[in-house]
Amino acid sequence: MTATDDLKTRLFDAGFPKGLLPDGVTKLTYDEASGRFEVTFDKALKEKVGGFTVLYAKQLTGTIVPGHITDLKGVQVRVAVLKPAVTEITLSPSKTKVVFTVAGAKKAFPVSEFA
Repeated sequence: MTATDDLKTRLFDAGFPKGLLPDGVTKLTYDEASGRFEVTFDKALKEKVGGFTVLYAKQLTGTIVPGHITDLKGVQVRVAVLKPAVTEITLSPSKTKVVFTVAGAKKAFPVSEFA
């Protein structure tokens, strides 16, 4: 199993769509007990999500628990000329939306955006 496949499986097991984070993971470190993870890509990446540009640093860290990714570091969203950090990602209670917390504000996107 590749590091990308391992990450997608862990995301799916926590209730998230497998496409929530980009492909191209070169290294994944994951602590089963705490859910703490560290993801490494070959380079920084960017993707379009719901009309926004999401920027991924070469290294991401955070904690995955069912329905939540907390303590997230290394993900930003471009809003005009600003690049505030995404600090948390959660699933809506209905599990139909992925909710990003950015600078204290929340923005929801349909799960289908990450298929």
